[in-house]
Amino acid sequence: MRSAAYWEKRAIAVMDAGMASADKVLKGLQKAYDRAERQVLGQIESLYARYAGKYGLTFEQAIKSIAESEYKEWRMTVAEYVERIMATGDQELLREFDTLSTRSRVTRLEQVEAAIKVNVAELRTKQEQMVTELLHSTYEKSYYRTAYNIQKALGFGKTLELLNPMDVANACAYPWSGASFSERIWTNTDALARELKETITVGLIRGTSIDEMTRNLRDKMGVSFSAAERIIRTETARVVEDAELQSYKDCGIDRYEILVQLDERTCKTCGPKDGQQHAVKDAQMGENYPPFHPRCRCTTVAVFDDLVTEGSMRAAKEGKGGYRLVPADMTLEEWRDLLLTNHHSVIR
Repeated sequence: MRSAAYWEKRAIAVMDAGMASADKVLKGLQKAYDRAERQVLGQIESLYARYAGKYGLTFEQAIKSIAESEYKEWRMTVAEYVERIMATGDQELLREFDTLSTRSRVTRLEQVEAAIKVNVAELRTKQEQMVTELLHSTYEKSYYRTAYNIQKALGFGKTLELLNPMDVANACAYPWSGASFSERIWTNTDALARELKETITVGLIRGTSIDEMTRNLRDKMGVSFSAAERIIRTETARVVEDAELQSYKDCGIDRYEILVQLDERTCKTCGPKDGQQHAVKDAQMGENYPPFHPRCRCTTVAVFDDLVTEGSMRAAKEGKGGYRLVPADMTLEEWRDLLLTNHHSVIR
């Protein structure tokens, strides 16, 4: 018989695969943050370079209306901004810029703040797209891989229906802890826009040097990226566990066991939960089912009444909603072909 430790490793591998996908997304998101940071800093450097006097740019200088020649250039910039905002779908920001474009005078500070709002809106849109794709893909892969592990362990498998894309989307968007991942992204990027605006305004009032202003703005970008990373890792863990729970239900599993990664990073909340078993029907995420907190690394494994010998098969009912034979040494690709015959596979 295969040991329980073997199946625990298979369950942990499902979570590891989800986190590996999250790592790839975070690398792409870091590039998006770096690009937004360069654009914001470019605006600040331009402001200082064009208007700095002997003692540096002051707040009073920044709030003065721009010259007529510069205003014509600004109107062209606003038109470009409106086009970029339309691509983000941010209707509130679009209305704000429509109003701004009708103004006869614009201050130097408003120029910079407008650029920041556009860059942050684009950053938010990029993040939403990346995270949406990540969560949908992770949910599907986690569901099927968990079902494959269960059927391998039992030696037979209940016939499964293909996941409905709408059900996957709803599961990924579910506000499991008070807000959806999309709402959390908006909250984070809105905070970033406010922090950047405040940093610039306060810095100008205090006469902050360009070097200090740059450091302060980079710090704000770093804090926002850390928050984005927390959102992505927590939501990825959540959809992995949500998909596993649905797989348990669809495969007829009655109980699950909590697996805690026990090391120097194990927290007081999760440590005592290691090895606890609960009924699938009683699972409550955040209570007796992970994740239990942001960045939680816990996962679960199905509890089997018995494990089968490698290479064995069991008799099974046939037909839709019934059971089919599954050799214990069947590969994931073979299982996929059996389950998804004549369908496009989401498993890679």
